[in-house]
Amino acid sequence: MLSHPNPIPALAGIFTGTVLLVSLSGCVPVGSSHRGGFDVGPSTPLQTAVIIVDDYDYYPRYEVYYSRRRNEFVYYDVNAWVRRGNMDLSGITLDMLRAGPSVRVDFHDSPEFHHGRIVQRFPRNWEQSPKPPAKAKAKEETNDQTAEKEKKKRENDRKN
Repeated sequence: MLSHPNPIPALAGIFTGTVLLVSLSGCVPVGSSHRGGFDVGPSTPLQTAVIIVDDYDYYPRYEVYYSRRRNEFVYYDVNAWVRRGNMDLSGITLDMLRAGPSVRVDFHDSPEFHHGRIVQRFPRNWEQSPKPPAKAKAKEETNDQTAEKEKKKRENDRKN
């Protein structure tokens, strides 16, 4: 009795060889700048950069900045800018700092670059102005709307 060899391993080998041949046919040796008919020059590795946009609160009474993203205080001490995770100013506590006025500043990089402008805009004796109550503003709008309706009514009465 003649035995017939199993054709599946042979077909699997042919299939694997075909897949390898097709997948490697477009490859170029490392260091070559010729790819697919286009000369693109040497390849450079992909670099990922993470950009952190800072946001600061400024405490004018003490000339201290606080970065909410970095959780650090920034201030000028003697002859250098200092960055610390805790308040380390002599005689100033965190409670004292928070009890004073503060303002969210409009820059997103280091305070060192903006301190001159910020100090002029918010001097040590700067105080926050109280905001008007929201209800009062809404009532003013209602009064304005009522006055406008009355004006239109008088105009209509004159026409009739």
